[in-house]
Amino acid sequence: MSRGLSLRARWALSIGVTVVLLVALVIYVSAHNTDVPQGQLISLRAEAEAAREAVALVEQEQAPHRSAARAGLAPAAALSTAVAATMRGLIDQNQADPPLGRVSCAPDGGTGAQRALRCRVLSANAYYDFQGVFDGATRAVTLCRVEPPPYPARSVPVSRRCRT
Repeated sequence: MSRGLSLRARWALSIGVTVVLLVALVIYVSAHNTDVPQGQLISLRAEAEAAREAVALVEQEQAPHRSAARAGLAPAAALSTAVAATMRGLIDQNQADPPLGRVSCAPDGGTGAQRALRCRVLSANAYYDFQGVFDGATRAVTLCRVEPPPYPARSVPVSRRCRT
């Protein structure tokens, strides 16, 4: 009566089969892995289009908004009120997180009736920067949200209406 393979031979055979299968799996994965996001090559044209879309989005977010200031408010207070209203709108639209912190505005130039100011507000541990102009003759506030550039080498300037 034959007993078949010895215990050592059976162990060696099972380990050998496992090693061969693992090597085959590694070779298959190495041959079929492209190391590109979603397995697709990104063309220069697609990258340029993405950059244009990012710049357009920043320009849209930095678009000037005009509002009337209450009588008797100083330029910094008028701009601070406009910034707070804008931030409350962003929070309501889920584009910023509450709670809304204190708004601080500082002069940034201007002559005569027009005063330029820069403002910063803290909302849920994130700072938001604004730039605006207070026109004392019309009591109008023109406000722009200042966004970081979409790419480090590509800054998007704030509208001239938000600068003097």
